[in-house]
Amino acid sequence: MFLIYIIKIKGFEQELKNKIKISEEAQVEIKILRGIITICMYCKKIRDDAGYRNQLENYITEHTDALFSYTLCS
Repeated sequence: MFLIYIIKIKGFEQELKNKIKISEEAQVEIKILRGIITICMYCKKIRDDAGYRNQLENYITEHTDALFSYTLCS
């Protein structure tokens, strides 16, 4: 009877280790923008902490791991 419980516990431990590993890998890949981003309603440029205006794409690329792919609307 105890052997069955030990086997189940070992299975749960392995499952937990797998989920922890997946979580740690995801945390390494995630880089999040937080807070309020001041953006011009007209030109869509973002004001940085130094007060300079940056293009939206440049700001996001600089502060995250996101990349942009450009296409034309149809």
